[in-house]
Amino acid sequence: MATCSRAEYLVVDTGPLLKGASLTSLATKLFTVPEVVAEVRDQKSRAILDTLELTVRTPSEEAMQAIIRFSKLTGDFASLSLPDLRVLALAYMLEKERNGVAHLKVRPDKVASTAKGKAPVLYVGGRPVAEQTLSSAIANEEERAAEAESEVTATTAVAKEGEEEEEEEELSDSDDDDWITPENVNAHKMRDYGYEADSRSLENKQVDVACLTTDFAMQNVLLQMGLNLISVDGVLIKRVKTWVLRCHACFKITTDMERQFCPTCGNNTLTRVSASTDENGNLCVFLKRNFQHNVRGTRYSIPKYKGGKHGNDMILREDERAYQVAVHRNRRKAKQDVFDPDYIPALMQGDSGRMAKNSMPTIGYGRRNPNASRRGGRSKRR
Repeated sequence: MATCSRAEYLVVDTGPLLKGASLTSLATKLFTVPEVVAEVRDQKSRAILDTLELTVRTPSEEAMQAIIRFSKLTGDFASLSLPDLRVLALAYMLEKERNGVAHLKVRPDKVASTAKGKAPVLYVGGRPVAEQTLSSAIANEEERAAEAESEVTATTAVAKEGEEEEEEEELSDSDDDDWITPENVNAHKMRDYGYEADSRSLENKQVDVACLTTDFAMQNVLLQMGLNLISVDGVLIKRVKTWVLRCHACFKITTDMERQFCPTCGNNTLTRVSASTDENGNLCVFLKRNFQHNVRGTRYSIPKYKGGKHGNDMILREDERAYQVAVHRNRRKAKQDVFDPDYIPALMQGDSGRMAKNSMPTIGYGRRNPNASRRGGRSKRR
């Protein structure tokens, strides 16, 4: 029976521990971070954790900066929690200790922004008319007729040859390659998830450092960065994805995942969508079919502007003062320490609300339902 990919050092995430995966056969030495150990709380997973010889290490600040920088370029930073980033940083740090970082990518592969579309169309009298003359249409019809006739002739010849060789094929036919056996079960699993036989995560491959996770965002960062990935039960992402922001008002695409407003039309209409590159180097955006936009609160007028430092007025544009003050404050904090702006809660800073030191103001109505009734703050009269 074939064995799974084996690594010298294996960094383990919370998902495989909760699934109860067998980790002793995957690596010589297991590593994890303190946050992963703290996340495992149920009795069954704790019992499995006690039987493993896990080495708990904390990643360096240099590794954290490299992972944060790269995940922002791929668009996965918003989907990664602090434990996820630390697991990736630990894999990066161990890879640097064993093999260096010269073979790792500093930024994802750049994708072209060429748009794909249909042929140009002329509008005459309110109706679209394709740019095609009568002579070209007749020529195309003649070519189609000739191709159809040749296809019928070829099909007849193939059918005659098939009848003559049918008996020989029945005797010599073998389905050994299509049967799923214990030797090729891992290869079939990888093929179902988009990987061929020469995949980097297939069996019988010795690697120095690898990471074991079931999180798709973490797998995406690992694959694009060039770090080794070992899966649980063959669960891998189908392809390397890059996340972009698409404006559903003007249909412009931006790769800056930190933006809240469209850089072209200025509206708060950016939607996070996945994108990949086709064989021609064009950017292909994958949109959800029959996607319903949230239109709650658009029936009635917005509240009247009141102003004031501690006001709760709606922010609708990027150039409003409250939004610009929060952006400049966060940029100044990011230059001081990379960990502070993202992971220190506002409650620990002594402030709360929209003007908190580490909080960004709510854009528009935010996530709340503007049509839901809320309890008033009027005090009771005695």
